[in-house]
Amino acid sequence: MNVTEESYKMTGRLTIRNVLFLVFAVAVYSSAGFFSKLASGYDFLSLPYISCLGGVVIVLGIYAVLWQMALKRVPLNQAYLFRSLGVVFGLAIAHSAFHESISWQNLLGAAIVLCGLLILLSEK
Repeated sequence: MNVTEESYKMTGRLTIRNVLFLVFAVAVYSSAGFFSKLASGYDFLSLPYISCLGGVVIVLGIYAVLWQMALKRVPLNQAYLFRSLGVVFGLAIAHSAFHESISWQNLLGAAIVLCGLLILLSEK
């Protein structure tokens, strides 16, 4: 398939719909960490371990499709900004699913990530 100038004439704007789609895609990507953490609790190559790794592969496959769909709507330089939300989703998953503690440093770091995302998006 030829990449033409036409293919780059996307909206280029971060509409609410595009933002929500990107946030959803990153949330899906972050859920791979959930399955990875689950796998770490089982013996290497045991059936539960392999099942959890299968979950990782499925989630990452779904994410790959979602990411491609996102890149059809939004330029890469804008879409990539949202990948930083993985830090925030990772903290949420760690705390809610695995009851890991979240320090004030974790919260501050997540807040800095969110502020950075907002600053970079305000330029657009």
